[in-house]
Amino acid sequence: MEKMKRTCLFVVLILLLFNARLSAQAVCALTLTSAAGSETQNICSNNSIAPITYFSLDNTGVIISGLPAGVTYQYSTNGGYGYLVVSGTPGTAGTFNYTVAMACDPNVTAASGTITVNPIPNAVASPSSQTICFAGPIAPIILSGAVSGTSYTWVRDNAVAVPGIAISGAGNISGTLTNPTNASATVAFTITPSANGCTGTPITATVLVNAKPDAVATPDLQTICSGAPITAIVLTGTVAGTTHTWARDNTITVTGIGDAAAGSFISGTLTSPSNVPEPVIFTITPTAHGCTGQSNA
Repeated sequence: MEKMKRTCLFVVLILLLFNARLSAQAVCALTLTSAAGSETQNICSNNSIAPITYFSLDNTGVIISGLPAGVTYQYSTNGGYGYLVVSGTPGTAGTFNYTVAMACDPNVTAASGTITVNPIPNAVASPSSQTICFAGPIAPIILSGAVSGTSYTWVRDNAVAVPGIAISGAGNISGTLTNPTNASATVAFTITPSANGCTGTPITATVLVNAKPDAVATPDLQTICSGAPITAIVLTGTVAGTTHTWARDNTITVTGIGDAAAGSFISGTLTSPSNVPEPVIFTITPTAHGCTGQSNA
């Protein structure tokens, strides 16, 4: 009987200790009070996390580790209870697993979570600027960046004046641009990088599309007698900066003016020993900003 009493007392003692341990664990527990799942967040670098809040029946304090730089915690007490708020703006990309223990039971993890900070993607356009002639293909603009998996969207301006490439698209940029005007025109492509739900700072790549130079000859037709000077043919164009080269035919029969030259006018004397009229045709080629226009005769 005595042995049975001692056994019963021992069992009661174990139960009391177990219940005390359970009570301590309940007091030292943390309860998530922010939205369900808020302890696991996926955000962009330099963006604030949604505050993560916890409640505890204990008010002795917390021990927290694993938070990313820029994210801090505030612990406060009120009415014997503890309140924990985790908030901030992380600037370093990475995956951060944090744990929280209560000071009343520091060897037990009372709460944990994961904050994944995605880097802000960047965009590099190569080439970032280029110049083409009035109706030619651009050098393909290759888009790249430092963040793996980045995608790129783009929009362009000046679509009415310089047609040929769509007003928007995704990925590398290529195609032909046409400038039907008599002045150079710039097309700007605004490129936006995106990765892991994060949008980077847009960049711009530009294409200068030079106008097609033309040639106007004044007068464009005249008749002279052999051995007489021609009326000087003045060469002009509608595109600023145009220069002109010319070449003529019938150089064996009709002499006096060179076979070819460059300048803003053609002048001189033509002589023909022939007893029939001899036509002389001057073919004029305009050039401006590295672009050659259609030759006129």
